[in-house]
Amino acid sequence: MFSNEIYKKQNGFVFVVLSWITAFLFLLLLIIIFMPGQISYPGFLENYADFLSMFIGWLCVIGFVGFPLSLSLYKGMKNLYVKSALKLEDNKIIYNKQASYEWSAVGRIDEKHNFCISKVNNYVVSKRWIKIDGQIEKTIINKDRHLDTKEVSSVKIARAFDTDQKIIEFLQKSK
Repeated sequence: MFSNEIYKKQNGFVFVVLSWITAFLFLLLLIIIFMPGQISYPGFLENYADFLSMFIGWLCVIGFVGFPLSLSLYKGMKNLYVKSALKLEDNKIIYNKQASYEWSAVGRIDEKHNFCISKVNNYVVSKRWIKIDGQIEKTIINKDRHLDTKEVSSVKIARAFDTDQKIIEFLQKSK
């Protein structure tokens, strides 16, 4: 099942770092807005005042846009991973990935991709992903209807589940 602690340390780490950086820039924007007459440049930077004003302005725009964007990316990916599952059954890795879950004009879109990994040829474990190459069966399910089943050669599994370590140990033993 999904683990918030693992997600923050592994797959969601990029979004957490972006959120902190853009939060700092957003605070800088608020300081510039609410204290416009009190900001002055040191004497040796007077010749570069226009450049510094433009630079600070761009940083603030990045903070103003980037902060909500990084938070929404963090939350959006987390919501998909909460509805996903990763487990080990009968020497097979089962990854039920929530591909999309959103509302549209015609109703709720609920699409899942179920991966059944029966044979592992190669794998790579990074901070954010476990990439597995091998014999993998992918089933696409839309609103509880099986749409398609096909063989794929690789799958990327997000490092956001409490079974990550168990899967990595299984992959190491299977080599």
